[in-house]
Amino acid sequence: MSDVAERERTIADITEAEKVEFLQRIRQGFDRREAAMALGYKARPWRALTTPRSDFYDEDFAHAYGDATRSPEYQIHYNERLREELTRRALTDSDRLLEKLAMVHLPEWQKLREKETNVNVKVVLEQYFRSLPTEKLDQVLAWIDEQDTVDAAEVLELDSGEPEAEQAA
Repeated sequence: MSDVAERERTIADITEAEKVEFLQRIRQGFDRREAAMALGYKARPWRALTTPRSDFYDEDFAHAYGDATRSPEYQIHYNERLREELTRRALTDSDRLLEKLAMVHLPEWQKLREKETNVNVKVVLEQYFRSLPTEKLDQVLAWIDEQDTVDAAEVLELDSGEPEAEQAA
């Protein structure tokens, strides 16, 4: 066994072919650290290539890296890797993640997905009937408050809020 540690690869070691391979790995959904490790590097030299304040900044590579991380291909692969890791962790490590996946995917958990939604009817009606005169809106809201439930309420015929003389014309 050798006590000599392998030399850490630096930015000076990065070749054009490695840049191409790094960008391919990014498009495959790898993050910067994973792509660097796959090539035998730490993430730091690759970050230096994409950081404008760095002495080693490579504008062309930085633009190519930005394009790769924003590409639909990257998003598809990254999301798939995220799903796989989420499932792995849920099945091996996290009851909470497992519960969330069950809520989403298992039909027998459907009842637990159903939540009562509280809606402020006054705010909704004020927005919907914003052209209605205030006193008419107040009448509608008061009437709704008198009912047991909105479902039990009868629909009122609302006029346009214009004076009767204008309506007859």
